[in-house]
Amino acid sequence: MGGALALAAAAAALAIAVHALVDPAHLKSLARDKARAAWSRDLEAGDVSLRLFPVPSIDARDVSLSVRDGPEPFVHAKHIDARLELLALLAGKPRLKSLDVEDASVTLAPRVDVPDVSPETTHRASATPQLLDLTDLRLANVDIVAGPADRRVTWHVDEATFSADKGWRDADIDAKLSRNGQPLRVKAKVADLSRIGSPGATSDGEVELAWKQTRVALKGQLPLDHGGAQARVHVDLESPSLGDVFAFYALERRQSAPVAAHFDANGSGGRMEVSNLQLALGKAHGHGSFTLSGDSPRRFKGRISIDQLDWAQAMIDAGTPPPVKRDTGLAFNPDALAWPLLEKLDRRQGTLDADVGSLKLRNGVELRNARFHFAFEGDRLDVDPVQAQLLGGQATATLRFDGAKKTVAVAFDGSSLLLERWFHERGRAVPFSGGPMNVHARFTSSGNTMRDLAASATGQATLRMGPGAWNSPRAGDREALMTNAFASEGAQKIQFECVTANLPFRAGVARGRSMVGFKTEASELITSGVVNLRDESVDLHGRVHAHKGVTLGLANIAGDVKIGGHLTKLQMSLDPADTPGVIARAGAAIATLGVSVIGSALIEKMDPDRADPCERPVRKKGDAEAGR
Repeated sequence: MGGALALAAAAAALAIAVHALVDPAHLKSLARDKARAAWSRDLEAGDVSLRLFPVPSIDARDVSLSVRDGPEPFVHAKHIDARLELLALLAGKPRLKSLDVEDASVTLAPRVDVPDVSPETTHRASATPQLLDLTDLRLANVDIVAGPADRRVTWHVDEATFSADKGWRDADIDAKLSRNGQPLRVKAKVADLSRIGSPGATSDGEVELAWKQTRVALKGQLPLDHGGAQARVHVDLESPSLGDVFAFYALERRQSAPVAAHFDANGSGGRMEVSNLQLALGKAHGHGSFTLSGDSPRRFKGRISIDQLDWAQAMIDAGTPPPVKRDTGLAFNPDALAWPLLEKLDRRQGTLDADVGSLKLRNGVELRNARFHFAFEGDRLDVDPVQAQLLGGQATATLRFDGAKKTVAVAFDGSSLLLERWFHERGRAVPFSGGPMNVHARFTSSGNTMRDLAASATGQATLRMGPGAWNSPRAGDREALMTNAFASEGAQKIQFECVTANLPFRAGVARGRSMVGFKTEASELITSGVVNLRDESVDLHGRVHAHKGVTLGLANIAGDVKIGGHLTKLQMSLDPADTPGVIARAGAAIATLGVSVIGSALIEKMDPDRADPCERPVRKKGDAEAGR
């Protein structure tokens, strides 16, 4: 009985002593002093109460911590439960052991000034032992508001726990987050957090991010300061589809194809190097490396090699909606170009070297063993050179884009490019075979769409095509009728020996004499007129001549033929402007049984000024005068 009474008296004395040590008003004052000394922030609290059992703890309501040197709240919590270390409390030095924060909000300014809450900093800021030497922390129902003033974003913490040995060593973090209603699980193990926030602080550790389907894992040396410490980590990303990540960040994209990325990252002081990069998106696989620098201007330098890439499919695999198929009847797309992407490169510069084993463009044309060198500075982008095997031949090009002026300068040189493959790879059912082409083009243009660029094109384009066949009996019959009305049967095709075009464009219009020449086994033709990219029309006319011998055909009577219509649907017809001459020549031919027409054809063939149709369009004026 006496021992029990003595124990009760001791307990009562202990309770009175503890309450005196942790008087709520004293605790508020002590907490305010520590917050101001450690972080230059004001700490305020509403009701504060003390519980002694089962462990000493403080219950606080409406607790707020201000921004640095300002009155605005940085953190506000409706409820905080702080448990104290008993031995430290009995020694008269209250120290937190664990902390529960519920129903709180954190508001981050666009330029975040996160307080340094490390034990080292807190101890350095006060003469007493650390106030925040926590070993356990729990957050529940916490909103974090971040981002620029015009694009504020709320991150919701359903629950997050932190546990560590004394001094924040061997720390474990487990957080369940959500953004835009999409969940994210974050797990981390860090060997030593004792110097978190200190300049150059690092620690071995690993972090795992898990969305619904996507997993990202980092392992290695983690930075613990605010941007200057060295980081050396290996990163693995695996996902059957990035749709969960797109939804998490509110990106307007669909589900993606399976994606994987593995690389080593090494960075410090705003500079990051990525090496041993292995990428997979759908059926495309690549490897490479790059460096990023946070200097002004920001710099990028990279290299990537990809085995095969179908551009249209890659866009779909990356989650972008497929392009809308519209039958506009136009040769050039009227949709807006991606000039805003160049504008976003403001205050940035860099280079990228890319090699692609097989690159299929959106129009279906395939480039093999393609090499690109991209160089950008601000909103100016140069692609120089572009080298690739194209349409069975070789091609090189340079492109220069100016985002501010919305202009592009192009230089293209191609050799042995097969017209047959041009039709085939673009999915056009044109019965053409052969047709190796040499193409040279130099032009500049400007505008918001491909249609605008075509309409403003200024420069020179030349084309020389070798042997090719238009395998159409109908076309062969028409050529036979034009060149030899007495042929026993029509031809099964038109066999081209050559085609030459020399088009001097000015503001989208090429106009001149002898611009396009054709030669087949049976006929030849040199045309003059207009190729207009502004309204996508062609108006060429010329005289068809029998190529071998002197024969009587419709062309001898009809005179000029016309090649015209829309670029996507050209047609050949007799020139209606020459109708009176046609009638006169037809009458003369009937009266003389064709002798007058044959005589005219002989005179035309002996004309020394009548140049080869495959040389005339590209013959210089001086050469023409010398030939005459």
